[in-house]
Amino acid sequence: MEEKQKYSQWEYDEVKEGEEQAEGDESQEDSTPDPNAEEEDTSNEKSPSVDDDTPVEIEIDGEKQTVTLGELRNGYMRQSDYTKKSQEVADLKKQFESKSNEEKKDVVDEAKKIEQNPQSYSQEDIDTAKTLLDIAKSAGLTKEFGLMTREDFEAEEAKKKQLSQFESKMNKAEDEVKKMKGMPKFDEDDVLDHMQATGIMDPLAAYKNKYDAKYREFIIKQAQGSKSYQSDKGGKKPQPKEKEVNVRTDEGHRSFLLDELHKIKS
Repeated sequence: MEEKQKYSQWEYDEVKEGEEQAEGDESQEDSTPDPNAEEEDTSNEKSPSVDDDTPVEIEIDGEKQTVTLGELRNGYMRQSDYTKKSQEVADLKKQFESKSNEEKKDVVDEAKKIEQNPQSYSQEDIDTAKTLLDIAKSAGLTKEFGLMTREDFEAEEAKKKQLSQFESKMNKAEDEVKKMKGMPKFDEDDVLDHMQATGIMDPLAAYKNKYDAKYREFIIKQAQGSKSYQSDKGGKKPQPKEKEVNVRTDEGHRSFLLDELHKIKS
């Protein structure tokens, strides 16, 4: 006997469709990560160690150099400290310059007091006092505010002596040039510039070096204008023995030119 169909055709299709949808939902649930699931522990992975000896490559003036991390850190700290101190000095100088002379003297007196009794003050106060005294000296207030020490006085006297000696050399050089007919005028500024450019410290030597060609002409003309040698006994003029001269000196240079001129005449 034929078994009766349990579902009608439309019911069967609906049931089958529901089963397929349920299977799809289960598959999707399996692929969705569980938010409560524990993540994989990666804390055991070791990171590279970094210390002061770790090499670091940097570029300076277009050249690559290798330094340690410690050197880099120390260099940055020194630069930062220098910048900070420079700014502090600039601020102190600005404050000092804005004061009246009377106020400046009060500041200087207080700084001198700290410098003379350092045991009673902090290192910061001592450093500030020293900076203020240096600022006052650089402003030309050394004598006015009684800041000149024995060393400062001796240094100033030595400087005055050197300046006096140099002025004396300049005056003698100018007097000597005045005797040289036809030579350019002795210009102090020009000579000083030439001394600085060449490193020649003697003013007269620097002048002769500056006008070397004209000085050579002057020497030759001077020699040509002198009396020629005459032998007392007649006959051929005796030839003087050649002597070694140092042409690097003024006297040697002059002697060399005269000897050459005598050779040409003879």
